[in-house]
Amino acid sequence: MLDMKEIEWAIGQLERQESSFAAYSKLADLYVIRDQNSGEKGRAEPAPAQPAAPLGRYGGSEFLQAAAGKNPEALWPILDELMDTVQTLHPRIYQSVMRKILEE
Repeated sequence: MLDMKEIEWAIGQLERQESSFAAYSKLADLYVIRDQNSGEKGRAEPAPAQPAAPLGRYGGSEFLQAAAGKNPEALWPILDELMDTVQTLHPRIYQSVMRKILEE
């Protein structure tokens, strides 16, 4: 019978080691063993959040795919920080984007 304390100890040891494929491989096995023995076996994965509008309506860029279905209140501060950075590093691009937004 597997001792869960030993499994947790081994996971902790491997997580503190230097990254390597062998360590990650062992960790993956130990995570599966831990999860299967902790009653999470057969647990349904939550359904991914659906975007408010189909992606095709706006495009399929990497950015839009990452943002799809996310809470807009969480995204606005990230985009605001990005625009501050663009304003500092590339003022002409910043002004161009602002002009497009104001024209909408």
